[in-house]
Amino acid sequence: VKGRGQKQRGRKGVLVANLFTGLIRDARDGKVMHLSYVGASRKNNTRVLVSYGARNGEKDSVDKHFPYDKLERSVLLMVRELKADFLNGHSNRETEIMALVAKLDELNHNIAVTQKSGKKIESILQLLEQLDEKKKAIVEQLEHLKTTSHDPSSALMECQPVIAILDTAEQAEKELLRTKIKAYIRQIVSEMWLIAWDEEDHRLAELQIFFTSGRIRTIFFEWIRRGRERGKIHAITGNRVTKWSVSQITSWFPGSFPQ
Repeated sequence: VKGRGQKQRGRKGVLVANLFTGLIRDARDGKVMHLSYVGASRKNNTRVLVSYGARNGEKDSVDKHFPYDKLERSVLLMVRELKADFLNGHSNRETEIMALVAKLDELNHNIAVTQKSGKKIESILQLLEQLDEKKKAIVEQLEHLKTTSHDPSSALMECQPVIAILDTAEQAEKELLRTKIKAYIRQIVSEMWLIAWDEEDHRLAELQIFFTSGRIRTIFFEWIRRGRERGKIHAITGNRVTKWSVSQITSWFPGSFPQ
């Protein structure tokens, strides 16, 4: 079941639509955020990121979609301003790979057990779908880690000039440039977590970006949804030390997250 007003598929054959495919997750339900569209007409649609769970109507997910284009621009601007030594740090790449392989083995075992169980077909299909989604997410993370450069600082230095010329490039060049940027981002960023909530006429959001060096950057967003400045989005870059948990989120913003 798709969220009302949302269309699952993006435009085909027009650039690389999402530079952060598989990297951004919803901090509430842990599901990957997909690119979708909202709007009354195709012409006036807004590209947004929405949780896979919310898009499919899962009960533990909340649809707090957020405009993609401003988020992308803010992340690229932040990456462009980083210093090379920002990515000099300890990376637990091999440990992460081993942990993910163990999770994948466990999921494969659970899938096999479920397929052999005597449960009703509806229950089996629902459970298998959930297990398959978790498996896909782990496979994506493994592929990302296995293809990650051992020298993220070099990837950053190569990425920054490409970002710098993206806006002024000819349309024919942009697809190649965006493809390069997407590959570089996957070498310097390990994961991203987004949480959005509503305050009166605004939708606020915080994006945590985890780099392969173990360092974190945060971007705060304010999306004005009503009034004279409707549609404007402001962004501020900041810092955090640790990743959220759902209990932390609800304690920081009591009452702000309707279930």
